[in-house]
Amino acid sequence: MADKIMAFINEYVSQDDINRFKLDKLLNKYLNKVALYKHHWIVDRDTNSWLLPIKRLNNLESLLIFHYKETNIEIKLYKTEDGWDLISIAPNSLNNQEIIHSLGKALEVLGIDDVIYSKVKELNSKENKKEIQIDVKKKSKRKINYLDILVFIIVLVILSFIAYDSDVITTNVKTENNQTMENNVSTDSTKAQITKSKYDIYAVVLTSKNDSAIYGLNNSKLSSRTRIIKNANNLSSSTVDKYGNIYWGNRTKNGIYKSNPDGTNIRKIITLPKNSRHDGIAIDNKRGIIFWTHWLYDKKYGELWSSDLLGNNKKIILSDKSIMESGGKIFYDYIYDKLYISDYLGKKIIVYDFKTKDSEKLTNSSQPEDLVVDYKNKKILWSDSANYNISSIAFDGSNKKVLIQFKHKSTDLRALTIDSVNERLIYSYRGALNDVIGNLTTKLESSNLDGTNRKIESLTHDNEIKSLFFTTKIDNYKDLKKVSKEKKINQTVKHKYDIYSVVQTSNDKNGIFGINIEDLNTRTEILSFSANLSTCKVDKNGNIYWGDRTNKAIYKANANGTNIRKIITVPSGPSGLAIDNEGERIFWSQWIPKKKYGEIGYADLSGNNKRILVSDKNIMKSGGGMFYDYLYNKLYVSDSSGHKIVMIDIKTKNATRLSYAAQPAKIVVDYKNRKVIWSDAASDNISSIDFNGSNKRTLIQFESRFSNPDSLTIDTINDRLVYDYDDIIETSNLDGTNRREEGFTHFKFIKSLFFANHGSN
Repeated sequence: MADKIMAFINEYVSQDDINRFKLDKLLNKYLNKVALYKHHWIVDRDTNSWLLPIKRLNNLESLLIFHYKETNIEIKLYKTEDGWDLISIAPNSLNNQEIIHSLGKALEVLGIDDVIYSKVKELNSKENKKEIQIDVKKKSKRKINYLDILVFIIVLVILSFIAYDSDVITTNVKTENNQTMENNVSTDSTKAQITKSKYDIYAVVLTSKNDSAIYGLNNSKLSSRTRIIKNANNLSSSTVDKYGNIYWGNRTKNGIYKSNPDGTNIRKIITLPKNSRHDGIAIDNKRGIIFWTHWLYDKKYGELWSSDLLGNNKKIILSDKSIMESGGKIFYDYIYDKLYISDYLGKKIIVYDFKTKDSEKLTNSSQPEDLVVDYKNKKILWSDSANYNISSIAFDGSNKKVLIQFKHKSTDLRALTIDSVNERLIYSYRGALNDVIGNLTTKLESSNLDGTNRKIESLTHDNEIKSLFFTTKIDNYKDLKKVSKEKKINQTVKHKYDIYSVVQTSNDKNGIFGINIEDLNTRTEILSFSANLSTCKVDKNGNIYWGDRTNKAIYKANANGTNIRKIITVPSGPSGLAIDNEGERIFWSQWIPKKKYGEIGYADLSGNNKRILVSDKNIMKSGGGMFYDYLYNKLYVSDSSGHKIVMIDIKTKNATRLSYAAQPAKIVVDYKNRKVIWSDAASDNISSIDFNGSNKRTLIQFESRFSNPDSLTIDTINDRLVYDYDDIIETSNLDGTNRREEGFTHFKFIKSLFFANHGSN
């Protein structure tokens, strides 16, 4: 019978699960106090199995609870030089292969993938001398025949010729499971080393007090990692060149080392000064240069050096206490040929320009650690272990802001990188996810580039993850632009619906619905709230934005309605919304009751960099509907209390009264006929006017004085108006002719209609 696949994941525990499994009582049993933190576990929902870290018993021993088949099993792990050993399991299940196998799966997701199971092997050997298969990553057995041997011999002969041709001579080198860091003599021919990076991310990990290692991770599964380099030394940071060769700093042996992509052929390529400590490392692949920083602790300042990838032609770039008071992590910007340095003692971020050979302070930071360049948003990002946050700043030193603020002062924040494939931050921190666990757990976490949508990827028992390096495999700016263009195409999600509508479904319920133009009478609810919504818009990537008057804010969600987050607080509640896809901006309007006039603000699509565009009673007396004209960079606003249509030029910030309107509601631009069209609830009609303010006319005059036309959009695929009045959805030609009833809504009120492809390109 095939084994059931265990689908363990990291997640926070819901209150229902806390009550169901009596977790508070369980933790109180072991901790003698009620846990005040938010529970976190490794859980498989299909089998109702879970693993919960409890506490560290001493420096080497940890206690966990594994819940399997309605039974709580007490697990004790002991830290050894070769990994974690399962030394105790109660009730005794060491000989239960099913439990051991499932526990191994859970431990792997927790980040403990090097469990030894010596007790299990010992018990099994004594009882029945049959080996229990406990390796989580099972390997299939393969029979060796004579053909295999012949092929193997041929491969050895070929490899011997390759090794001879590469002219590599090594001495005192132990590889794989018994590696040392002795000096080697090598001509280091890169001809035989042109190897694609096997992993997406390379991490320097302090696995115990005196043990460091370099691991490889792939961005498809950050909870899994493979150890490449292992030694009992204090490693600082690592990087990888375009051939896959690995470089790292060794503080114990005071040097920079290099290995082949698989971790073999380890050699010391640079010897650092005696009274120094290595900090940062970076590579310029185009010129074949390695950069590094070290701190001269006898002179109390830092230095920046460079050499070729063999460690030859060493040159000093910076050696001035007034510029660098320490070493610090570094990031080489290969597009603009600049180097960014986190000077932790100088409490600043430094930028060095290789073209001008000038250095300057970009910004202050209490204790900057790792740093990285966000090319998409043209920002520098860094972690700060004193402020317990991750911050960003624009290339020009403006717009500094905190992306992620960690709550606990015990947070030990260090490593940071960017997964440029999935456009997300990846970072690690150690400390109080659970106060009682303390430094038992190191978290590897990801988020959007703006710090939103945080997600724990793995939990480990490492003392610290010191550095993370993402291999972009992009060698020049041309390639970057090509990749960016391809990503833009791939990320421009085709909208699931053609029209998005805000609807009041009952007295206290509002929802956002999706409608397709083939059947306007069929609607699908995407979101529902007990709140008063005003309008909604969708960006080119399918993300949904809406105004919430009850909570006085603008919210954003993914295309499928998940990951809801408040991005902007609007004191008086938002009236209208509009999106500039090219400039990645969102505009909103609000009416300020105390001042008796309207205001228009704007921000980026994450809700940052908020600014006021218009705040003048002479221009706007209310909020109102809005439409952004992406062709001419203008904003059209329906000022209902001011009885007018206003046109605002974004570049000049000049506002023009385009036309009188009794009580204008929603507004839209007809690019085909170069007109602005709006609905008027007081005049019970839909009207239009040319871009220059001429040729105003009524397109549709509704028969009833209580039609109250409000929602309005243009179906640009079929060149028709789509609007609602008196509980009816109707369409017409762009000139108001050929009106057609599409169906009855049966809702209390349709508040807005937005055609998703209108002005999206």
